[in-house]
Amino acid sequence: MSICFVWKQLQPLVDEERKKGNIACIKYDKLVVKKPKDKNRGKRTRESSDSLNQEAQKKASKSKTPQSYTKKQTEKSTTNKLKQNQQKICLPQRLVPAGALDQNPPAKRSETFNIATLNTRTLRTQESLLELDKALENVKYDILSISEIRRVGEKITELNEYILYHKGETPGQRGVGFLIKMAMKNYIQELIGVSDRIVILNINLPRYKKPWTIIQTYAPTEQAPESESDAFYCTLSDIIKQYHNNFIIVMGDFNAQVGCREPGEELILGKYGYGKRSANGHRLIELLLQNNLTLLNTVFKKDLKTKWTWLSPDGKYKNEIDFVITNKPKFFNDTHIIKNLNFNTNHRMVRCRLKKYPTKRSRDKIKNKMTVEQHREKIDLSLIDNLKEILNSNRSAIEKYDLMIKQLSRLRKGNITKEVKFSEKTMELLKERNALIKDKSKTQEN
Repeated sequence: MSICFVWKQLQPLVDEERKKGNIACIKYDKLVVKKPKDKNRGKRTRESSDSLNQEAQKKASKSKTPQSYTKKQTEKSTTNKLKQNQQKICLPQRLVPAGALDQNPPAKRSETFNIATLNTRTLRTQESLLELDKALENVKYDILSISEIRRVGEKITELNEYILYHKGETPGQRGVGFLIKMAMKNYIQELIGVSDRIVILNINLPRYKKPWTIIQTYAPTEQAPESESDAFYCTLSDIIKQYHNNFIIVMGDFNAQVGCREPGEELILGKYGYGKRSANGHRLIELLLQNNLTLLNTVFKKDLKTKWTWLSPDGKYKNEIDFVITNKPKFFNDTHIIKNLNFNTNHRMVRCRLKKYPTKRSRDKIKNKMTVEQHREKIDLSLIDNLKEILNSNRSAIEKYDLMIKQLSRLRKGNITKEVKFSEKTMELLKERNALIKDKSKTQEN
């Protein structure tokens, strides 16, 4: 017997039980009947004494509403709850056969793309990759950019749930890459490995007119030579200028402390900075100012105690050195830190939430201050007469249409001539000049 046939047989029994006042529903192939809860059940009936009656009278005198009204109100509330429970049981969330329940209701879709960055310290071995996979089971992410992968060469590997891309040059050092969920595979445009410190992902996210360029970086430390740091920021600035027409995200381990906002930095930093500014922090600020970028870590208000992203090996120092930067901060809902990631690293994951539905620009409200009479004064009366003549003529519809367009083209802004009014003094001067011109012409004739 099919399930639909069983449901059709049990449906009349469900209706009968509901008429009796019971709660009835079909669960799989069985009828489930429950009696409504009685609020008065369980109360003990006791003999009324004088003391109890006196207390009840005091309570009744204090209360403003009579007992009859409260009883009616409780009866109404119980009936409303029964109706709500019946509606919850009866009505499915989407279209199903008559009398059937939806066994697989649709899941809620997320309204954001989760893009994150993490310094893993190493992903050189397959065991460390499996450890990261296990740690990310309960973490929502669509794209994860990684620093210090420490895998030599440039390679793309497709696994069950994600795509791994990495770029490395020196064995056992540096290396950057991406972990991209398989659901985003069709949106990938290209993956570019610039060096073992910079990689690029160009991706066409749905509902966005322009592609997104995600740049993962691993900057030199404060102890590195200045020439190495300057060369890194020069190449990064050139890449940002190359993709300036796209929506850009620059993220990763910058090994820089930005600190709080200073005067003149309102467009690139938010109110919520953390720590003190270092030498690499000054370089990063110059990069933001040159390319009109915004540091998202400082835009959204968070607890200062939880903003750190790096812990020193001895556990004494905590700094914020992992950042997310963009040229479109309005497209992001939040930027926060994943605190309890079960992975062997002294860095914490930084995750930003990109809106799936980009915000539209608000159109400027055009207020027409001119009245109807002022508009009529602008329109030439002769034009209206010409249009009437064209409509009343014996020409074809196409000829009338062409002639009317020619006439109406006179109403364009470029063709409207504004009336110039002269003052009385200028009019007198014009008359005097005209008289002088006439006198000169008479003398020349004589």
